[in-house]
Amino acid sequence: MVKPLLILDLDETLIYATEVPLPDIDPHFVLWKHYYVYKRPFLETFIQTCQSYFELAVWSSATSDYVNKIVKEIFPSNLSLAFVWSRKKCTYATYPINYMESSGLAYDHYSLPRVWFKKLQKVKKLGYDLSKTLMVDNSPEKLFYNYGNAVYVDDFKGDTNDRELMFLSKYLPTLCAVENVRVLEKRGWKSMVNE
Repeated sequence: MVKPLLILDLDETLIYATEVPLPDIDPHFVLWKHYYVYKRPFLETFIQTCQSYFELAVWSSATSDYVNKIVKEIFPSNLSLAFVWSRKKCTYATYPINYMESSGLAYDHYSLPRVWFKKLQKVKKLGYDLSKTLMVDNSPEKLFYNYGNAVYVDDFKGDTNDRELMFLSKYLPTLCAVENVRVLEKRGWKSMVNE
């Protein structure tokens, strides 16, 4: 049986990178002498668990040099990722005007918000079945076009007591046998996990 695809975001999902070190917490590594990088607690266990159930990939809206360095630091060297994508694979665009109007959000035509959208049509072109593809991200706006594939996590800002990945390690495997993940309600997923 082919494993479902799990696409992981980096910043504030798996790691937190900041130019100002956090007080009383040592960074896991420093990138280019000015980015202090903190791994989300339970990251190694999370990756190990997920690779048993899913084919893993990374898609971040950060620059490719940054993404490649972070991936090299946080993923095991013997793990083969399906792909590692940066903002080069994102679509930088404004929200559709009909969405802005229907949601009641304030806007004017000269200052529509622009976002690095992650459009899964690009993944489909690689031969992946979108009904068996999940994306873990902390930024709902980036997954606007594929919200049915999204599992949203809370922002990670370096909190050493964070347990999001521990809970996610329990939740995601329950989705492997689902015929179409896009129709499954995933908001409030933490309430479905036993501590």
